[in-house]
Amino acid sequence: MPRRRRWLLWIGGTLLLVVAALAGAGYYLAQRIEPFLKEQTAAYLRAHFNSELEWSRFQVSMSLGSPLRALLEKGKGAIVRVRVDGIVLRHGGRTDIPPLVAMRRLSF
Repeated sequence: MPRRRRWLLWIGGTLLLVVAALAGAGYYLAQRIEPFLKEQTAAYLRAHFNSELEWSRFQVSMSLGSPLRALLEKGKGAIVRVRVDGIVLRHGGRTDIPPLVAMRRLSF
């Protein structure tokens, strides 16, 4: 195998490992931060609307570059995306009247 081809394969393999490590770190960080974001989002919505909150799904994801950015900036600068499905806010927890807010999907 020519020397140049071996170098290209080695560099390509290294880049593939770096991308896989960043993807794994993004998944790990998203799983670690999800309970905190879920709790904070629920507390904010309950307090702001004075309502009981229900949702069917809460999902957190990070872009591929966010773990590297968070590492380089000492935990700051990561971009997190949140998707919430099936949101229902019932004013004062009342079920005898229609919900105050009902949304199929919310992303932030």
